Parts: sequence; structure tokens; C-alpha cells
Amino acid sequence: MAFFSFSLLKEPFKYLSKQIVPNKKYYSKNIALWKELNKRNKKIKFCNLQHEIRLETSITGKKILICLPPRFGLGDAVEYGIAIKSLIESKKFSKIGIAFCSNYSFFYKKYFLFLNIYPLFISEDELKKYDTVFHITLEINALRFQKYKRSNIALEICNHFKVSLNDFKIINNYSIKNFKKNSFNFPSFYICIKEFAL
Repeated sequence: MAFFSFSLLKEPFKYLSKQIVPNKKYYSKNIALWKELNKRNKKIKFCNLQHEIRLETSITGKKILICLPPRFGLGDAVEYGIAIKSLIESKKFSKIGIAFCSNYSFFYKKYFLFLNIYPLFISEDELKKYDTVFHITLEINALRFQKYKRSNIALEICNHFKVSLNDFKIINNYSIKNFKKNSFNFPSFYICIKEFAL
């Protein structure tokens, strides 16, 4: 699993329209960003770049940063979104952030109305605003090999935090029905894909 930190030495750097300033530490799981920074470092010392160890949480606080895996499809994005929406509505946490959602930041803002989103990277200063950093595929055993052994992502996450999995309504009053029973064959999923593609 890619998880790394970096800090630019001198020059600012814009990556996919996101400004990165020097002398500031950032964390990321974006593999393309890792390759780009590594490539620049080969020409001239451009940044400090190093792999980081993901640590399991022993105590879950009230301000949680949920770190998503580096690559996942739209179907998984929907399930992660439903789980996080359920966590927000449970009011178990005072603040929930979502890190490393990459291309799905627009999707999460528009359809789930999430506020604290860090698509590509998060600064150390922002990270310190959370008392719990939760790497989903590290903490939840059933999701460690999700690519090879499918399970109901939303239900696994809600069960881990002991909160109810809520029905979620997408735009135009379409709702995801019977999500707990079958997370892969609900008709609204296709509506969501169609709307997102537009």
C-alpha cells in the first residue's frame, strides 16, 4: 500500500491544479504523484520524499480522518460514501475528514455533500486537526483484500464503528434500496453512474 510524505525544498509546485508550497510536510497515497516527485528528484534534489508506515489506531477519538485506499472504482466510491454518510449522521464524531479520494472529490461534494475532503494529499497542519487517522484497509480486516475477495464495504465500515447503515438518497429522489442485503445489484447504482458521467 502506497503511503508517503514529502516536503518541497525551494520551489512551489502545482500538481493537477493543486498548489504545493515549500518547507511544508504533506502526506499522500497518490502513486502518480510519487512517481512525479521521484522523477524530479533524479534530476535535482527537488523534495524530501519517503515512505510512511500506516499505524493502527488503539483509541478512536471524536475527530477522525478516514484514509481511503489509493485506487478504487466508482462502485466502491459509492459504498465508501454511503458508509461515511452513515457515520456523519450517527453523530458519533464531531468532525470527519476524507483523505485520498482522488478523482471522486467532486462526486463526494456533489452527491454526498461532504465538506472536509483532501483528494490528493493532506498537509501535516491539516492532519493535526484530527485526533484519529483511520486507514480503512489497514483497520478493517474484511477490506484488506477487497480487490480479490469482495464484501459489502459500507456494511463492514458501519459494523466496525457500531453505527447503523442508513439508506441514502441520490439526486432526483432515487434511493438505494435493500443495500444491506446486496451491495452490488441495486438499480440506483446505475443511475448514479449515469449522472456522474454527465
